[in-house]
Amino acid sequence: MSMITIVYPYDEGKLCRELTESNISFKTAESKGMRYDDNSLRIVIDLAQQLAAPLAYIIVSYLKRNENCEAILDNGEHEVVLRGYSAKEIERILDKKSLITILKKDE
Repeated sequence: MSMITIVYPYDEGKLCRELTESNISFKTAESKGMRYDDNSLRIVIDLAQQLAAPLAYIIVSYLKRNENCEAILDNGEHEVVLRGYSAKEIERILDKKSLITILKKDE
């Protein structure tokens, strides 16, 4: 499977809106009745059905608008802080099993 999981602060509904507006289909754990204790929202995107480019652009624009956040991409072998990367660079390093964690810098 080619699933990308994005974990980000639950109080930030902006990312879900951006994905929806960009016609990127996703599922959340909450949509299946699950909720985690860490106050985070988990978004799962099937990259086999989606293009990586729009997702990469959304991540870059989200980080530019939210200076108090950082995104860490973990593909199981390496962790990369995505600050300063272009959308093209992020698109290249997105792996089919990537986990992207978005954190507020004060955490």
